[in-house]
Amino acid sequence: LLVPRLSEGQPTFTAADVVSLTGAELAVVRDDGAAMYLNGTEVWRSHLPAGPLTADTYASAGVWGADEREPTVVPVDPALLNDGTNTLAVEVHNNTRNGGDLSFDAELTVTR
Repeated sequence: LLVPRLSEGQPTFTAADVVSLTGAELAVVRDDGAAMYLNGTEVWRSHLPAGPLTADTYASAGVWGADEREPTVVPVDPALLNDGTNTLAVEVHNNTRNGGDLSFDAELTVTR
């Protein structure tokens, strides 16, 4: 299984023999809110309201200090992975219109 770091700008990766996977997890750092999707299925949402998101949706809270640097670990159902090409997509939202910063990083780890 090859999963590039999303900070390298590569949202697609190739997986093989996914039926042998026993677990998967995302380690996510975001400022301020984020929603993540694996192959079109939402797998995590933080500081964002329920329902559809748009470019006008603001995060419900700002992220400061250690929360901007330390990853949040999120379990992911490994059954969402496909043999072949997979896509891990994200949308990141600031908590104000004039937010001074916006950041994101994620890593998907799987176990067999």
